[in-house]
Amino acid sequence: MKARFLILLIQPVTGSLLPPAALGADNQTGLRDIRGPVAYPLDPVLVALLLLIVLAGIAVLLRWWVRMYRRRRAYVPPVPPRPPWDIALELLEKLKAKKYLEYNKFDLYYSELSDILRRYMEDYFGIRAPEMTTEEFLVSIRRHDAVAEEHKALLTRFMQQADVVKFAKAAPTAEEADQSWELARRFIMQSYEDEEDAK
Repeated sequence: MKARFLILLIQPVTGSLLPPAALGADNQTGLRDIRGPVAYPLDPVLVALLLLIVLAGIAVLLRWWVRMYRRRRAYVPPVPPRPPWDIALELLEKLKAKKYLEYNKFDLYYSELSDILRRYMEDYFGIRAPEMTTEEFLVSIRRHDAVAEEHKALLTRFMQQADVVKFAKAAPTAEEADQSWELARRFIMQSYEDEEDAK
């Protein structure tokens, strides 16, 4: 086992201690007063940076206020929605312009034609026709009071003819296809005229 020893050498300090009076202390108490606040010099770079941030904030707020003011002054009322018959008649014209009948694409023609009528029924009468089968659709229009009896007959005849073309792949004549288009157009026009007469 090793023994470890710590040797501590103490050396005497030579010199004299200064009396408190020499250090600026009060002779009577030996204490002196605390110093006053020290003036902290402002860094010009820091001041310029803070000023720049404040000015940028004011500029952003001013720009926001000007934009809001202009928006209030330049308010344009929203465009009223187009009436359902207007949309349906436009879609019918676009369907005719596609010239499906010239290329003997009767199934596409009748699919789009029945979709136009179903969307019109949903928008105008509130019947969720696009999501229904033909049978469900015909039952719902029979129960719907807003649909006139003659319109119910027109729709029944049209939907049955469209189903024969779409699902049984029957090929109607071009004249029958034009009659179906006219039937759809007549239904839309008559329901529109009925509303105008009711006003």
